[in-house]
Amino acid sequence: MRLASYVFSSLMMLGVISAGCAKPPTEEMIGAEKAIEEAKRKEADIYAQDILANALDSMHKARELVSEKRYGEARKIAQETTQIAKQAIAFAEFHKKTMKAEIEAMLQDIRETMEDLKELVAMNQDAKGKDKIKWEELEGMLERWETEITSLEVKVQEQKIKAAYDGLKALKEEVYAQRNTVDNLPIEKTGKR
Repeated sequence: MRLASYVFSSLMMLGVISAGCAKPPTEEMIGAEKAIEEAKRKEADIYAQDILANALDSMHKARELVSEKRYGEARKIAQETTQIAKQAIAFAEFHKKTMKAEIEAMLQDIRETMEDLKELVAMNQDAKGKDKIKWEELEGMLERWETEITSLEVKVQEQKIKAAYDGLKALKEEVYAQRNTVDNLPIEKTGKR
């Protein structure tokens, strides 16, 4: 009985000593911070907001554990934080590529619809009264849309993909709405081209 008590006491002391000697997870914390900063540079705050938020929450938890001197748990959480930040980077890059492809498709759709509208404007140059004003308004819109497209293409070149995507989405809705309005206007069957 004494031997068992002695062994148990020794093991407890060893556990207390090793816990007291544990070092803070400095390397892991630095690695996690660097991974989060890299995720921010890769625009995860724009394209992978939820995942980056998880990484930031995880980092906060790791800091709390360090302040409570629970270094083993803090080390594990810091390592998990690094992995979450890396996931945010991968998702951001994937989402950015997907948006670029969608931008190209939207540009093509918008340009095709605008070409159709330009043809209709050209065919209806001889319209009279209120209809003439509507066709002239549409011609002005087409010019403005061309300028907007150019501006949005510059954003794509500057890698402001989300801003370009949002702008094109709004422009597409406007162009399509106008196309639906034009469908209700009287169209000249024989017009100038």
